[in-house]
Amino acid sequence: MWTDVAYVVTAVGDGQFGKYYETTISPADDRQISIRCQKRLSSFSILPVYSEVLHFILSHLPEDVPCEKTRFVAKWGSDTSVTKKAERAVKQDRYGNETAVKALANHYWVRFDYSKARKLFQQALEINPDDIESLEALVLMDIETQERTHAVIARYEHLLTLVPNSERYLRMLALLLLESDNERGEDYAGRLLNMRPNDVVTGNALSGYYLRKGAFSEARTVVEQLKDVTDNAKVKEFAKEGLDYIDRYETDGRFRKKEKTRRSLRKMWWFVGAIVVPLLGLLFWLYSIVREILSDRGAP
Repeated sequence: MWTDVAYVVTAVGDGQFGKYYETTISPADDRQISIRCQKRLSSFSILPVYSEVLHFILSHLPEDVPCEKTRFVAKWGSDTSVTKKAERAVKQDRYGNETAVKALANHYWVRFDYSKARKLFQQALEINPDDIESLEALVLMDIETQERTHAVIARYEHLLTLVPNSERYLRMLALLLLESDNERGEDYAGRLLNMRPNDVVTGNALSGYYLRKGAFSEARTVVEQLKDVTDNAKVKEFAKEGLDYIDRYETDGRFRKKEKTRRSLRKMWWFVGAIVVPLLGLLFWLYSIVREILSDRGAP
């Protein structure tokens, strides 16, 4: 039943054959439906069909239920003939048609061709250096490809100078900085919570930051304020669980040590996934090439 759907989220994942899209449809209860679109080697022939399915889902739901990534893939994951038309338009008028340049960039982006997409968004910025759409596209691609955090932060801070009261930019800056225990995140989180006191994600991140610093009173105040300003029963329950967690974190030394270890392990596994595994893959690939060369020369 479409009326039971609580949210639709499309995320980018990394699999054995490269990046893929996975869309999760979640009703109000615990059931979930997930559909995946995997790029096989150089072919992404299934993407137009996946895009049609997302269009079908969007047509049955209120505007605020599906996430932005779902709308993006539905819009730009269309027939490859559209890309070819856009390529011709850009080639004919390289710097005159900003709309065509960005459209082509989005067609490449949705197919995970980040190199071509970045080049085109940079081309759009040569036409209009303060184009918000291109600047934001570049930073979102940085996040998808796990670029360095400080580069992502710098891009968002530049965007915030162009749109000073953007809730989206304030939230991303707060989350990125607080996750890395950077005190500047307090300022961005505070600005956003003044504008939107019931922002659960930012409130939870700020509370966790205070918790790790040992500022238990500040962490408790953030969660209590969140509980007071919301009428949502689920948010109130979440806040109550948060307060219980803070009390246990403050009073139970063994639990606090366990949570700190778990956070350290999570960071370590992120490093392994983002850096070590690709490096090992590269070394294995080089080893395979050397072994093949030696084999051709008659070496054992």
